[in-house]
Amino acid sequence: MAAAGIMPRSRSILGLGAAPAVIFTYAFSLALAVGCLALPVIIFSSGVMRDHKVSAFLLSVFGIVAGPILLWFLIPWRDKSEVAGIPIDMERESRLRAEIEYVAVALNESMPREVYLFAGAGAAVGERGGIAGIGSHRVLLLGLPLVATLPVSEFRGLLAHEFAHFYARDTHTGPWLSAAQRSMLFVQKNLGGEPIKSQLARPIVLCLIVCLPPFMILYFLLMAGLRCYSAELIRQTFILSRQKEFRSDEIACQVAGSQAFIRFLRKLPQCEAAFHEYLQCVVRPLLSGGYQPRIAEDFAAFVSAPQNRRVSAVELERRLRIRSSDPFDSHPPLALRIEHALLLGSIVSECSNQSTLSLFDHLEEWEGKLIRKLVPWIGNIELRPVNWDTAADEIYLPEWRKLIERFDSLLSDKTIASLPELVRNPAPIADMVLHPPGRILNRSEREEQAVSVLACAFGVSLVDHGWKFVARPGTSCIQLGSFRLRPHDLVDFLRFGTMSAGQWQTLCSEKGIGDYPLVQRAPAAPAEAAPA
Repeated sequence: MAAAGIMPRSRSILGLGAAPAVIFTYAFSLALAVGCLALPVIIFSSGVMRDHKVSAFLLSVFGIVAGPILLWFLIPWRDKSEVAGIPIDMERESRLRAEIEYVAVALNESMPREVYLFAGAGAAVGERGGIAGIGSHRVLLLGLPLVATLPVSEFRGLLAHEFAHFYARDTHTGPWLSAAQRSMLFVQKNLGGEPIKSQLARPIVLCLIVCLPPFMILYFLLMAGLRCYSAELIRQTFILSRQKEFRSDEIACQVAGSQAFIRFLRKLPQCEAAFHEYLQCVVRPLLSGGYQPRIAEDFAAFVSAPQNRRVSAVELERRLRIRSSDPFDSHPPLALRIEHALLLGSIVSECSNQSTLSLFDHLEEWEGKLIRKLVPWIGNIELRPVNWDTAADEIYLPEWRKLIERFDSLLSDKTIASLPELVRNPAPIADMVLHPPGRILNRSEREEQAVSVLACAFGVSLVDHGWKFVARPGTSCIQLGSFRLRPHDLVDFLRFGTMSAGQWQTLCSEKGIGDYPLVQRAPAAPAEAAPA
């Protein structure tokens, strides 16, 4: 019986809409598999072998191979995939466990056996182990960067949305639906797509052409219908997936309140937009310098930085303008989800607005394990804690110096005043950019790297002339007194025409930086004294 105040348990979306399609898919694939396995028996018993030995042999081989493969794809095998995260010991995280239990009790659901943290801006639930959902256990996956940006009231909305998939038994039906899709994709690819190019289907096609031409037309008509059905099955699956998300949103609003859930929804695209930049600008330099990133705390600070808030706001507005779904979108458009939550108007007494990070007692330990999971080459290297008061001089500045060292010969006679010309024509620097291991950069990417080199050279030159480098997650800048600038931003302004060459020269004149060399010339070594 459902908990009071919560919508009664609906039938699984699979049971309501996809069941006929899945049953038909299983029946059709099973019949096709049985037919393939029976093909050698039919051939040998009918006497076809005597008249068309080669064709009969090829058809028999096809049936013996294709039949078991089809049956294999129909079985929802045990999920052996590895979770890209680290498990939390919930016995040691009593406050986090209490919050998860609150949502589980509200929906009259059992607790997940495992809770994982992963490095991503999202969350998920699922069933692991067992076969076809039998003998499996529940898991909950929480994206640590996303969780770090949420107060407890919004985190409750996230949990309620994910638990709603447990509530409606979506995770039970998933393996069967996936198996049906796999079988149809296999049939479509090997029999219904371009069978003459398929090693598996080529024998039957050639045999039909040579021996039984009339059946060739029937075969291609059957496969054409199969392609249409397979495409429609996949399309309907995504439609049902979007319906499941709407239903889970409704339950989340009833548990956490519509306003708290809407605030959570608006943060999703903002976190997604900032996460990749955070990895490049914060995590990568820290790891390269041998420092331990504080994924949760630093990402929350990164997202809150003024310039990143502006970028996130642009991404949010872009997502809110999207009103229609792509046929293969698993989630409805953000704008429709927010409107749907507003129409529900569910009001509940909101819980604490403290950061969700306050629920963790051993966050530093989980972060360390997560970093080693994501970056295996760290191994047992002892990472040092980062001190943001000294991070600029200890981490970022040495990295910038190392980056521009390769380009000394090109930049040694250039000054800050010449940056507009260098940015407009980065080709000479781009020609010297090295390809990273295992990857070949195209011309555009090499020019992007060249512009980054110029920005780093600009920043290092200012520091060498008395400016102070201040680094914080998302707010790194170089300042002199109360005046601050961000080298990469200014160089981008020049690159995209936001700042003209004349405006650049005015800035250089006002701050007295135009004659600063982009690369400091190393002092000449003193000449050795001639022996007496």
